[in-house]
Amino acid sequence: MFSLRTYHADVASHRHAFHQLVLPRAGVLEMEIEGRGGRVERGRAAFVGAGERHAFGARGANRFVVLDLPIAQLDARDESLLRRGFLDLPPCAHLLLDGLGENLPQRAEASTAWSRLLLDALRREPVGADRLHAVRRLLEDEPERRYDSRWLARLAGSSRAQFYRRFVAAYGVTPAALQRERRLALALARLHEKRTPIARIAGEVGYSEHSALTRALRRAYGTPPRRLRG
Repeated sequence: MFSLRTYHADVASHRHAFHQLVLPRAGVLEMEIEGRGGRVERGRAAFVGAGERHAFGARGANRFVVLDLPIAQLDARDESLLRRGFLDLPPCAHLLLDGLGENLPQRAEASTAWSRLLLDALRREPVGADRLHAVRRLLEDEPERRYDSRWLARLAGSSRAQFYRRFVAAYGVTPAALQRERRLALALARLHEKRTPIARIAGEVGYSEHSALTRALRRAYGTPPRRLRG
């Protein structure tokens, strides 16, 4: 689960039964994790293991992305993260953090996708097909987000032209077509779940207005949304 947090100068101390990754957005957070001191700031993050006592405090304007991670989500590859406590953010993690922005994922699937990508970036610097797959994962698991095409290309490690060619060659579909397909699948599932207004569903799955979703559903299924409800 992701959250945006602001900290105060008063030093607090606690521990919890889950792992936690603290990522910089603005300002500096002074931390101590089981006696190891360090800072979370631009280019530097903190990894707090489950059960580890940690103290923290910040002065001035600050903002941090905090990711709570269940113990089961980590494996043997993450032992080095737990040992280090404080770690430098590699370029791919920087890029993911910038792309995340202030719009944190709301759905469980999207939150899981982003957390897996961040962990992959911290475990090692993804290259080549790994980075292209990261783009596909985001488009599939959080299609409602409005992605900047230049950012997607940078995440894939390519120019925009190279990115589209590589994506189509690898998956047989353009990024936009894949995102559109996933948005419609998400909208259809929402239509079947409950009688939520079409306008609300449109916003939740990434359409600017309900008429745009209605047109997309008509093109895909040949019928208006009201007839697609379960």
